[in-house]
Amino acid sequence: ERPTAARFAGLALGMGAMALLLAPSLKAMSEQALGAMLMICAAISWAIATICVKKHDWTISPITLAGWQFVIGAGPLWLAAITLGAPATLLEVDTNAALAIAYAAIIPMSICQAIFFTLVRRLPASIASMGTLLIPPFGVMFSALILGEPVGVLELGALARVIAAMFLILPGFNWRTLTRPH
Repeated sequence: ERPTAARFAGLALGMGAMALLLAPSLKAMSEQALGAMLMICAAISWAIATICVKKHDWTISPITLAGWQFVIGAGPLWLAAITLGAPATLLEVDTNAALAIAYAAIIPMSICQAIFFTLVRRLPASIASMGTLLIPPFGVMFSALILGEPVGVLELGALARVIAAMFLILPGFNWRTLTRPH
């Protein structure tokens, strides 16, 4: 897919939205630089996986592909847990934590990833990825609704940037057409 000015602008707006959401946590992230670096590495590896899925003509189903991605990706996570964490605590998982891990493994990491892979196969990657832009703002909104966390100017600014980014990368969208008087 060829990069366009609109796609670059959409990317910049999406990254700006992420920056707004992360701004309040910068101090904590600087104190936990390894965790922040691992999050960035995870995002880069997810982008690489998206490119690989799009570029290769896979003969296996998206759910099988997502399952293999989960299995392969679990290796570095186990290694990190063992080397960076306290390995003895891995066996002290309570029922709530085990259910949360099972949910994360089945729903977002397998089923949702398989749906995303299906979309990536059928649509341009920029369009398929557009839905992922909504994840952080929805996370903020649901944390406000469910956990009572405050939603302020930063969160609303991030949401506005995400919406603008989505409009920019929609096929056939033209700001001039939208703003032209009728």
